[in-house]
Amino acid sequence: MLAQILKTIVPILWGAAENRLWKEHGENFILNHFKLYHIFMFSLFAVINAIGLTFSLQSFGEWLFFMAFDPLSLDVAWWFIRYYDFNKNYGKAVISYGETNAWHSKTDWDNWLGLPLIFGIYWWWYVFTAICIILGVVLLI
Repeated sequence: MLAQILKTIVPILWGAAENRLWKEHGENFILNHFKLYHIFMFSLFAVINAIGLTFSLQSFGEWLFFMAFDPLSLDVAWWFIRYYDFNKNYGKAVISYGETNAWHSKTDWDNWLGLPLIFGIYWWWYVFTAICIILGVVLLI
């Protein structure tokens, strides 16, 4: 139980830290090591998500669930903080983020494949949410 709580909290905290402590957009450290940063993040989440698991099909399903959950929850946390910043102090947020839009846009770099937004949200949020729901139901059955 404690392992599942840890697996749920870490990506949310990572998203908040990524928003507050460093920013991928416009920061030399991240952009100069963009692929390395994401490989590190994937590896860290892969190890954390393996905590407490055994070599079984159900454990592998749980690991897959959290691997889909991590980028989704990380991104949701990051964007909600951004949205809050824009609504709290628009001028400061524009300076901080270097953009004028508080929410998603089709041209955002993290809109994978550049597909149209669905109700103002990236398409992959829906895909990852569906994966989490399906895996969650399968794991519960």
